Amino acid sequence: MTLADEPGRWRIEASDWEDMAVKLTLRAHEGGTHAAAAAGDSGTALREADLVQGPTHLAIVELPPDGATLATAPVVYAAATGADAGWRRAVLLRYHQGLEGTEPIGRTAPRAIIGTTLDALPEGAPWRIDRRSVVEVALDNAADALTGAGDEALLAGSNLCLIGGEVLQFGMAEPLGAGRFRLSRLIRGWHGTEWACAAHQPGERFIVLDAGRLAPVSLTPADIGQSLDLRAIGSGDLVPADASRLIDGRAALPLAPVHGRVEVQANADLAIRWVRRSRLGWAWADLGDVPLGEEREAYLVRIMAGEVVLRSWEEAAPFSTYPAASIAADKAVAAGAERRIEILQRGTNGLSRPLVLQFPE
Repeated sequence: MTLADEPGRWRIEASDWEDMAVKLTLRAHEGGTHAAAAAGDSGTALREADLVQGPTHLAIVELPPDGATLATAPVVYAAATGADAGWRRAVLLRYHQGLEGTEPIGRTAPRAIIGTTLDALPEGAPWRIDRRSVVEVALDNAADALTGAGDEALLAGSNLCLIGGEVLQFGMAEPLGAGRFRLSRLIRGWHGTEWACAAHQPGERFIVLDAGRLAPVSLTPADIGQSLDLRAIGSGDLVPADASRLIDGRAALPLAPVHGRVEVQANADLAIRWVRRSRLGWAWADLGDVPLGEEREAYLVRIMAGEVVLRSWEEAAPFSTYPAASIAADKAVAAGAERRIEILQRGTNGLSRPLVLQFPE
């Protein structure tokens, strides 16, 4: 049937008697005619620029204790970026020299901020604001930017970075153009890395320690003392990027003692005292002694002449006595070589770096 107010033909599906009238159920007939649809606008194509992926740049980061957890294995991350704007991520692989093969271990994190120092970072005093030292860095990706931070932001942990083996913060970042920045107002030697405040060299890796931009690499205590070799390959890489690092397990080791002093006693003995530190001691929340963080408190005291150990002994508390008779005997054996005192804390997983003390004049 056809309808006066509807185009096309209709098929009667059913009929019913309702309210003194016939009610029809209709369905449009496929062979009928239909009103032409209004022409639509095809729109405009959205064309995104093709960004060059470019080669991957890779670096390995081994972190010291974080002050919140007691690590039993090395804490290691992979940091990756690319020099071109199109770089996103890359496949991460671990190379095993003994097997001469690679093992896939996931993907890199989003673009990290990585660079290289153009000059040597001068030696500076740890744990305080260094207003004299400056260092220039060139970022691998010139589109990345570094910004300064005020004192409150620094105390909250902003602008934490790694240069060589030293963890530090920067309060000022002066742009020099072409991805170069001059960093100053530094806080040096964070997280027990005061040993790395000296002997910096040009060409060291600079890495911003942003957890969201670093990919964790799972290691075991057996990896301590071994070389870690990583490779990363993205869609723009003709050959994989590679990075190697000797893993020392610093996150699992105690921190070197601090505030050492040597005093000559009336009987010519030397009284040696120091202050211990803890891998759980950054916050100092209750203003009391920080927790030990190790199975027991123990220290190794040794008398050195160059690289030769003249004498060593252990202590269970942060003080010791170096008897006058032992001093005279060691002086004779040293044969004029300069002597020093080293104190190392013995931890669950090994020894700390040494606190070095000079003999009183």
